[in-house]
Amino acid sequence: MTVAEIARELGYTHFCGILAPFVYQCIPHRVLASLQKDFHNLIRKDLQKQKCRIADFRLPDLVVLTEMKEPLMWFPLKPSPVKGVRGYLYLLDGRDLLVKSFGVSDDGSAKLYRISRSGVLEIEEAITFVRT
Repeated sequence: MTVAEIARELGYTHFCGILAPFVYQCIPHRVLASLQKDFHNLIRKDLQKQKCRIADFRLPDLVVLTEMKEPLMWFPLKPSPVKGVRGYLYLLDGRDLLVKSFGVSDDGSAKLYRISRSGVLEIEEAITFVRT
């Protein structure tokens, strides 16, 4: 139940407008769910290589990106003394998700991915669409 729904249930209907989320990035639920599944699988695959306990992680929910003007977030991992900063920077780009991983690959280098309904593709350079 959202905050706006709770306010409505309790009779505080005058708060519903300001409590309701505003969606800046319109993307069908099915597409977002597919992107999230592939993103989570990418993280799981990377962490399994490093023998991390996946059950200890709460993976990011991409629906939050739809409510952001600039749909860019950081999913941090515990820093490594050898590899330094570790984590995933991810950006909702239309109906795709751009992901840059830091310190999670075998050699510790940053890797870039474009996740779409077609699947996960490792890329060399990201090109984003201009938003107005």
